[in-house]
Amino acid sequence: MTIQDLSRNNDFPLTKDLINKWNSVVPVLKNNYIDRTITIDPNIADKYKFDFIGLLTHLDVPVELHYPHIVVNGLVCSTDYKGDFKEINILNYTEAGNYYELFTSNYN
Repeated sequence: MTIQDLSRNNDFPLTKDLINKWNSVVPVLKNNYIDRTITIDPNIADKYKFDFIGLLTHLDVPVELHYPHIVVNGLVCSTDYKGDFKEINILNYTEAGNYYELFTSNYN
């Protein structure tokens, strides 16, 4: 899946620069801002096989936080999700949102 595919799927601009910024803070997000781990019903996991973004949308994860949720769950892109793990990490939306605001502000 390309950057353009992610942007199209998320209905917001996901640039290479934004991806690099998110990737630079993955360890911080994993170590400090996992809010909870949720168990996914096997039928739901199977429904969203190869569509992690669809699963995140189903879970009402804010669209601007889809990419960091992909990477903190050990995936490279949405289609890497094979429905094989039933527990996923959910970031603290406020803290992750603060990073998003920082990354997309005009002060970078």
